[in-house]
Amino acid sequence: MKRYNALFFSALTLVVICFSACTNTTTIGSGLLENDQQDLKFSEDFVMQTSTRLGDTVRTFNPTLSNQLSDYLLGEYQDPIFGKVRSSVYAQVSTSAGRPDFLGHTLDSVVLVLPYNTEEEYGNINTEYSVDILRIDDPTRFGILDNPFPNSLWSMETFNTLPTPIGSKTFVPNTTDSITINLPKQDSLGFEERKVAAQLRIPLNMDFSMELFNADADTTVIDESVFFTDDQFTAFFNGIHINPTSVNEGLLDLGFISNSNAGIFVYYTTSEANKSYQFPFAAGDLKLSNYEHDYTGSVAEPFIDNPTNGDSLFFVQGLAGLNGTLKFPNLDDLRGDIAINKAELILSVANLPEDSDIYELPSQIFLTEISEEGELIIIEDALIPSSSGGGFTEYTDRSPTYSLNVTAHLQNVLKGNATDELALIVLGRERSPNRVVFYGGEHSTYPVKLRIHYTQF
Repeated sequence: MKRYNALFFSALTLVVICFSACTNTTTIGSGLLENDQQDLKFSEDFVMQTSTRLGDTVRTFNPTLSNQLSDYLLGEYQDPIFGKVRSSVYAQVSTSAGRPDFLGHTLDSVVLVLPYNTEEEYGNINTEYSVDILRIDDPTRFGILDNPFPNSLWSMETFNTLPTPIGSKTFVPNTTDSITINLPKQDSLGFEERKVAAQLRIPLNMDFSMELFNADADTTVIDESVFFTDDQFTAFFNGIHINPTSVNEGLLDLGFISNSNAGIFVYYTTSEANKSYQFPFAAGDLKLSNYEHDYTGSVAEPFIDNPTNGDSLFFVQGLAGLNGTLKFPNLDDLRGDIAINKAELILSVANLPEDSDIYELPSQIFLTEISEEGELIIIEDALIPSSSGGGFTEYTDRSPTYSLNVTAHLQNVLKGNATDELALIVLGRERSPNRVVFYGGEHSTYPVKLRIHYTQF
């Protein structure tokens, strides 16, 4: 089974960002003598074979901190073209610097705080959402271990949870403005108003809150405290599943990984002050997006794994969604003593009557070679500084197009060093739901174009 490597795509993202301003076309065999100029040729009379395939899982947790996702999507919506898209989040919390000391004090409330990433939500989020917070109960995987998750985890991963939510909320997201809340003074009795970044605040129920607050009530030995180490705390409280329970028109984006305001906050009162204690989402903790796609009854469904229909339309989707594939036609006319000076694919975006403009197109896509073993291998053109490997332009008189450089890859195909089948990938797909429908290789008006400039020697 293929898996899309988040480290690979993250590295590619850096390459694309670094060189996205470059506009010069990569050429192979362009250093020609003057008397060779008469042999320059151009052709676009190639029929590309296009199709749509089911996608596969993508990596959404990496134990290497620098390769973890920066934010996490939440919600479920029914895309008019691509069917159901659903994203939920599993996450651990840890103790803060310094163990909590709740003994002898009075619990006020426990609140889960999830800051919004206000720039990355997808679709229309200005509707009423509902969410449950479920408690992970998976002791065989969250026992007291030095490193319970040493390897990558993938977007199909699930964990056992208790059936009764420890918190629920129905709300309309306010992702545009900061909010004002009452917070404990910490050093004296009373509360004070503070302005904080836009965030989702979900009160957790009293049964769970009291269990957490009184976790050390019967402990007389410090090193037996559930708060003594993070491993002991994780064994006591495995974490949460943030689970959407409503169907909306888009996905919220939670930027809680590097946000100091994110976590489970315990508010309590001592004889001298109103205080709070934060259980944060620490850098080394498990944070995992789980993605689900269901194409039943969708526009895309009859095109999946159906090459005949792929002649007219094919589909590309982020997350663990659909892959668009392209296969080069018979290239016998190009074999022999030639040099490919420039080769590019021109893909026209299909305007379907069922579509909605609230679902944005990918800002960039790129190409991977499908190896004989079915693995996806980044093509050479995507790593050449003067080629982004995928770009977006727009015609003024009809639908947008994507132009993708395949100069080096096509030369490799002709030499027998690469396969002739490619997969289209949304850049950053491990956290991007963007999708696009293209006219197919044999569309009557806007077929996929393979444009080749070459020199015949």
